[in-house]
Amino acid sequence: MYLFHRLPIAVAACSVLFFIGMLGNSVAQDTSPQRLDEVVVTATRTPVPIEHSTSSVTVIDAEAIAAKQVDTVLDVLRTVRGLDVKQLGGLGGVTSVFMRGGNSNHTLVLIDGVQANSPTTGAFDFSDLTVENIERIEIIRGAQSTLYGSDAIGGVINIMTKKGAGPVSGFLSSEYGSFGTFQERAGVSGGSERVDYALTVSRLDSDGISRANEKDGNPEEDGYENTTVSGRFGVTVLGDGRLDATIRYTKSEADIDAAFPFADDLDSTSERDALVLSTTFSKSVTSWWDQRLQLSLNDDVLQGKDQDEPTDFSPTGDNGFLIDIQAKRLDWQHDFMLSEQATITAGYELEHQKARSRENFTKSQPNNVMPILTLS
Repeated sequence: MYLFHRLPIAVAACSVLFFIGMLGNSVAQDTSPQRLDEVVVTATRTPVPIEHSTSSVTVIDAEAIAAKQVDTVLDVLRTVRGLDVKQLGGLGGVTSVFMRGGNSNHTLVLIDGVQANSPTTGAFDFSDLTVENIERIEIIRGAQSTLYGSDAIGGVINIMTKKGAGPVSGFLSSEYGSFGTFQERAGVSGGSERVDYALTVSRLDSDGISRANEKDGNPEEDGYENTTVSGRFGVTVLGDGRLDATIRYTKSEADIDAAFPFADDLDSTSERDALVLSTTFSKSVTSWWDQRLQLSLNDDVLQGKDQDEPTDFSPTGDNGFLIDIQAKRLDWQHDFMLSEQATITAGYELEHQKARSRENFTKSQPNNVMPILTLS
């Protein structure tokens, strides 16, 4: 099934004017650096001072994250007022964030500007999202549907990857904690006026705790493994132009408990492979016109494994499942600075979503594919 939305004529005209502007002599916009802790991007899709934003905004930078001494984004969000964080069990358990009385699918999650919510449920699972290589987290509370669509009824959480700077530097660390928890990290970063890079790799292993009640005969621990690779690479092109590429890949495995007494399954696990990629080109067309073009991919594969003895209900004994979701997007944004107090933002987005599912709980084993193409 394919769904189409009509493209406004005014937005199409902006694209035509862009090409005309690029052919002429463009005047570079003043891009003097601003302190990250003084501006917010998510509230208006353009950098503005926090005090000028009409939305309720919370910004958590890398220093604040380090000071909290936490390993996951969900632990960071627990400290933010106005957010309700719910986690099913320990590490690896499904984790949802609720904002302003909305459901979990009313909170839009962006990773470097890429929409990370599931195309099927509309929600985002924070269970595998670690704090590796995160520069800042911007949290906008309240409806942002005008800028981001119906997924942002409750608000927006924008997670931004670090940008390398200065001489080449690296780090290597190893930690050990309770419940048989080990974590190793390694990274390298650097940059000049023209090129910058930052890459981090981490590994988290934990014996965990039992999600099910030990009194009901479920004593075994639910282990968890997480490998995360996060990177950002940028280069200055065409004068004041900027080309950035980001990647965040997570591979995790979590043991799963049954929810009722004496039914704990020692070999029931869930495995996830999540990949978020983006390439962004930004450049000033004139002194009053900026544009940004982003191509992105959000690929999420969740697989449940549970091999039991064959029964009439499950002839193969395979009680596993597979959910494979992929979203490709093209986002073109134009910002027109009419004055210091007035800016018009316009643009359009082309999106293609594909979802595939399989379950083996019954004799039938359907394989459903759902492609969706949207133009807005």
